[in-house]
Amino acid sequence: MRRADHSTEVRAHLEAVLRQVDKLKGYLERLLLYGRPFQPTPSELDPVALAREVVQQVCLAWPCHGAPPTVRVHGEGAPQQVRWDRRGVHAAVAAILDNALRSADPPPPVAVTVAAAGELVHLSVRDHGQGIDPDTLARLAQPMAVRRPDGAGLGLAIARKMAFAHGGRLTIHSGPGGTTVQLELPREV
Repeated sequence: MRRADHSTEVRAHLEAVLRQVDKLKGYLERLLLYGRPFQPTPSELDPVALAREVVQQVCLAWPCHGAPPTVRVHGEGAPQQVRWDRRGVHAAVAAILDNALRSADPPPPVAVTVAAAGELVHLSVRDHGQGIDPDTLARLAQPMAVRRPDGAGLGLAIARKMAFAHGGRLTIHSGPGGTTVQLELPREV
């Protein structure tokens, strides 16, 4: 890129190559996260702060050509500390949030909620889109069965894998008013 300073055509070509490399890197990271065995390494963390961190990262990475996403994080009644694997839960929430934001164009408003329920913590992502038709909803449990043009089709499979690795579960509820994907995780792995 430094040597291409004087050639606009070469610079544009190299920028396109770098964008493709970034896409391939992201795809490979998701494929490895899904395909490799995962053993959580729990550490103390604030689940609301983690949710805000994920929202910030996903929103900052959002393509500039579209409307910026609107995501609100709610954490009233959420536990102050949990013992989760930061990388695993981060990947799960990022995948769910990305799906919610890409459910419509422009992205629908999305709410991320963290709430305690006894020894469990419910981390929910709700979009206010059109919902998922029943046929597609039934295939969401299968990796790579439902894919967007630039997607790997592994987001929910990774989120489900991370939930199970933490001793929890992932549920999806959808209707005409939108879709809610919920991670139900124990406070401590």
